[in-house]
Amino acid sequence: MSASIAVESPGRYVRLLTLLKSGDLTSEAVHREVSKLPICAARLLALANQADQSGSMSIDRIDRAVMLLGRDAVVDEVEFLSSANDEEQGSHEEAIEHLVRHSYVVSRAAELMSHAARLPLHQQARAAGLLHDIGVFVLLRDCPTEFLSAMKDAARERASTVEYECLHCGRDHCEAGESMLRSWGIPDTLLAPIAFHHDPLAAPRRHRYTALLLYAAECLAVRAGYRETFGTRSLRLEKQVLSELQLADDVLRIHVPILRRLLGTRRQAPLGEARS
Repeated sequence: MSASIAVESPGRYVRLLTLLKSGDLTSEAVHREVSKLPICAARLLALANQADQSGSMSIDRIDRAVMLLGRDAVVDEVEFLSSANDEEQGSHEEAIEHLVRHSYVVSRAAELMSHAARLPLHQQARAAGLLHDIGVFVLLRDCPTEFLSAMKDAARERASTVEYECLHCGRDHCEAGESMLRSWGIPDTLLAPIAFHHDPLAAPRRHRYTALLLYAAECLAVRAGYRETFGTRSLRLEKQVLSELQLADDVLRIHVPILRRLLGTRRQAPLGEARS
């Protein structure tokens, strides 16, 4: 499993390692902290899904991966990732920080939408939400200049980010993320929603609800003021998605303050916009 990828800032791993090595964290607390770091969570899921760990059972929940691996394995992986940060990443630090925050917001929003839709997919939706934009890390590694140009063009034209990613980078972040995570052994229950989170109505039927929850989560995040990190796009599918989930339009409005309280953070300005 290659570690050649842009990862979260070293400071985040230093804090996490300190907490892990203190010995005071329960398994639930470890899950809570890991669930703020997309790359870390993805690699722990990958390790948990290796044949010698999980056998024939697919692991698509971060809490189960943490419990299966145990504290020592989590510490080893966090230490490894902390050393994977390099100087080249420094020029993209702001973009990565925005991406990490956006991923966490969508993960919690997806969990809320799962509860609202009365679908027993809370933890799977949360994991898929955290990993949904992981392809951005891949594009930042493989073609950073082209990717950032694509985001600027999409923001200027108020168009779908995936269209300009394909134009500038040859593939979009949905494809890039799905491809990398598949090579890591992440199960289809997470891969399909990630691949189709911009077009959930086209997702395979068996994985469609999780993809719909991801899209609804992004709609909720936008309404709550946590705007998309890279450019903007019209949420034209919002009504169709809510209808598929059998949710009324006012469900998003009702959940706006719930999401804000859950996150306990200020609303997020998009990349390039000054924060108030």
